[in-house]
Amino acid sequence: MTKPQLFFGLAVGTLLAALGGTLSAAGITGSGLAATGVLVLLVNAAYWTLGQRRRPIPVESPPDRRLAQGAG
Repeated sequence: MTKPQLFFGLAVGTLLAALGGTLSAAGITGSGLAATGVLVLLVNAAYWTLGQRRRPIPVESPPDRRLAQGAG
């Protein structure tokens, strides 16, 4: 996941949570929308965190034969 993808997901989650909270405050059923927004935020944060932990496994390439024979 790239940073722009993370920021987009966070923006969408924040928007959904804020919209759901606003609807709930106005007396309209919006708690499901707010919960969905919070869930989107949590999933994006978890996916980003797990993606940052992955490190490539170092693989040593075999030595070049020319170097092993004295390059000449």
